[in-house]
Amino acid sequence: MTGIKGSHEVAEDPADNEGTHALTTVELTRLDGQKTTSQYVLTLVARDGRWEVAGVEPAVRIDTTPSGTNGSGTAGE
Repeated sequence: MTGIKGSHEVAEDPADNEGTHALTTVELTRLDGQKTTSQYVLTLVARDGRWEVAGVEPAVRIDTTPSGTNGSGTAGE
């Protein structure tokens, strides 16, 4: 793993059942040896003082509302 960012500060010694979403950046190596990076949003839940992956989100969550709008429009308008 090359990086991790949580929805709030990710504690090194979390309390049981504490949870967060984390954007992780990983380096992948293909069978032919070429390397690439990828990002995944993981749902993390704490157990026994460590973080465990509880799920992988299907897509990165972003705010797509352009600045200066009230968000009432629909995509493509």
